[in-house]
Formats: sequence, structure tokens, C-alpha cells
Amino acid sequence: MTVTQHALQFENARFATNIVSAEAERYRLYATGLGVLYEGDCLEILPFIQDETVDTIFADPPFNLAKNYGSKITDELPDDKYINWCKEWLWECTRLLKPGGSLFVYNLPKWNLILGNYLLEMGLLLRHWIAINIK
Repeated sequence: MTVTQHALQFENARFATNIVSAEAERYRLYATGLGVLYEGDCLEILPFIQDETVDTIFADPPFNLAKNYGSKITDELPDDKYINWCKEWLWECTRLLKPGGSLFVYNLPKWNLILGNYLLEMGLLLRHWIAINIK
């Protein structure tokens, strides 16, 4: 058996242009021909992106475990406030997804059960539950 490893090929990739309004420029951190990296609160940046323009979103929010991420992030909210905050950015994510697009949310099962139900109510289809074991 022969195993061949292939690198990702971006030579013929087509990246969307002009899907982010000029107001987002203040959040631009880095840019190449392959895309742009923005730094900031997603609830401030996502509204600048046009509807139904994103193929895949991967979200890895703070887990609300009282970790210290620095002065700009609160990771110890009452449960209801944490869920409401998650629903805000999830609503933005669903707005951005193209039809047939994918949303991956990396969080604790405790939260993903609630948030998964919210996404079902928003019309998304749950395809898979990916579990990992971190020691």
C-alpha cells in the first residue's frame, strides 16, 4: 500500500472579495492573497460581513469556566447571560452562512446541547456531533 500526503492547493482557489464593508478596516490585522485576518470582538466585526457569503465557520468561544483570558474577556457569566451572548454571535453566524454552508461550534456538551437546539430552531440541520478526549 502506498500512502501519499498532499498539501492543500490554493493556486486555483477563488476567494470572495468585497463581502466585508469598509467599516471593518479598523479591525484588519493581517492580509494576504488568500484572505484577511481581523482581530476584535466578533459581535463588532460580523455585522460588517454580507449575508450568505461564508462557506464554513468554526467557532471556539470561551467556555464560561472562569478562566482568566485578560482584561477584555469575561469568562464567568451567569448561565442565562452566557447563553444569550452565544445566541447573539450564533445568529450572526447563521446569517453569514451560504445555503449548504457548515458551522462548527467547539464547546462543552453542557452548552452545545442548548446551543444546538437553538440552531435547530434557526433552521440549521445537525449533521454530526464531534467529540474529543483531552487529557
